[in-house]
Amino acid sequence: MLITLSNSYYFNFALSSYFSDTRNEESLIDEVCSYPSIAKDELMHDLQNTLRGKKLKFIVVDHTAINIETLQFIILLRTFYPLARLFIIKKPNVVFDELVRLYITILDAKICLSLSEIFISINDVHAHSIPPADKIYLATTLKFGITKEEASVICLMMSGSPLSQIAKNQKCELNKIYYHCARARNKMQAKDNNTLVKLIHSELLSYYITYKEY
Repeated sequence: MLITLSNSYYFNFALSSYFSDTRNEESLIDEVCSYPSIAKDELMHDLQNTLRGKKLKFIVVDHTAINIETLQFIILLRTFYPLARLFIIKKPNVVFDELVRLYITILDAKICLSLSEIFISINDVHAHSIPPADKIYLATTLKFGITKEEASVICLMMSGSPLSQIAKNQKCELNKIYYHCARARNKMQAKDNNTLVKLIHSELLSYYITYKEY
């Protein structure tokens, strides 16, 4: 399944039309669902119903729908579907701010400048995407000793999820989440969780050099 996030009816219609065309029988897409850029909680509720029993393969976002809340939602979504690949379509003259570029990098998103580029990329059977938690782990484990479990919790913190929701998503006791947070704060000498996330932002920017032309 492919889902699109866009405030443009024409954008959603163009994607849906392409993948429903009979000439694309070899496409990796079996179903397309389109959503406007709406509140995160409402969107997650709708998607949970839509995706029940299905495999999410691709997420396509129009640049007009790109903001931190949307990217935080996609981090949360990729927690449940870590292999789903993210594509962002934008115009050449559109430049995102530093924090947005950071989240785009952590999500391992592919920037596309046209629909045809998306179509080609989606049908590349050799392409893959690194889950956000793995990218956080790779950027912090050697310098700070962050574990994969701690990286997973930090990743969900970057999604804007409260610790109680993180415990629910991880299917574990809340005390275990507190434990991982405390260990990560100690390793990075952060006084609280907000400071921890800011330090993680800084380390990720440094590690992945996100100053790219997008």
